[in-house]
Amino acid sequence: MKKLFIGIDISKDNLDVCCIEASSEKKLLEFKVKNTESGIVSILKKVSRLKFSESNTWYCFEHTGTYGYLLAYLFNEKEVCYSCVPGLEIKRSIGITRGSNDKVDAQRIALYACRHRKKLEPSKFPSETILKIKNCLACRKQLMKISTQLKNSIHSHKLVNKIVDNQIVIDELTNQLKAVTASLRKIEKEIIKLVKQDESVYKNYKLINSVVGIGPIIGAHMIVYTANFQSFSEARKFNCYAGIAPFSNNSGTSIHTKPKVNNMANKQIKKLLSNGANSAVRHDPELRKYYLRKINEGKQHNSIINAVCCKLVARMFAVIARQTEFVHIYSYSLNA
Repeated sequence: MKKLFIGIDISKDNLDVCCIEASSEKKLLEFKVKNTESGIVSILKKVSRLKFSESNTWYCFEHTGTYGYLLAYLFNEKEVCYSCVPGLEIKRSIGITRGSNDKVDAQRIALYACRHRKKLEPSKFPSETILKIKNCLACRKQLMKISTQLKNSIHSHKLVNKIVDNQIVIDELTNQLKAVTASLRKIEKEIIKLVKQDESVYKNYKLINSVVGIGPIIGAHMIVYTANFQSFSEARKFNCYAGIAPFSNNSGTSIHTKPKVNNMANKQIKKLLSNGANSAVRHDPELRKYYLRKINEGKQHNSIINAVCCKLVARMFAVIARQTEFVHIYSYSLNA
């Protein structure tokens, strides 16, 4: 059982640290360091002076994206036990609060780790390949957004061009769009190249791409968000994370609502899965039949597509568990 819990509040430039002893929840040490390699090393040195062994020490911090990468990377290199927890989970666990600052937030993170130590799980830093793919996907998302903005701008300027000569602006925006399109193709090729560099990643990537409706980009996102299918033990847990699992809301005799999806979700993967589901109901005979049957029953399109998303996720986790490509059993039954 861990005896010392260290909460770290991460910001762009600094790290606020608070150390709490488990049995009494007493603050033993508070300090601030720079968010640099030397600053992180100094954290380990200062904590070691408290005379707690490494096996009795647990670090906890919020998931803050790129600002926390260096901290997680160095902890992983030095085999330090740590947990990277969603900020919303910590916020909802501490009850009613008023005001906050970095010092107080570090204390609250440490208290969260101390009080929830039985359910805390150690975090793992993603592999170099997955991290590179993630960065490429983030770059692709930005380029896609810029591409859409340029297309809309060109369309609007063409309307203006009917009134006044606006061709120079249209030509400039068109050239920019061509450059962004070329960058998009380059980054997509790089994503596939990175996937092929790691044997285990490439194997799982090919398996999930055998599922109808799952293309290269959705497959790459699934590899990243599941840490090559190591972060989620089953499809239902991933459905909850992606925001496609319906939940009921019932209380007493007065509150009875139909099950619906929750707004707390990874909107990016939910959007991609919906695109894949729309493709699957057109090209997969089994899912096409399922879609038409539900439409005839009076179900809404979005509700059916959400159910198809769940089916696609279940199929992906199934092929990963079996380590065999997806088999269209429905087509075999039709030919029998």
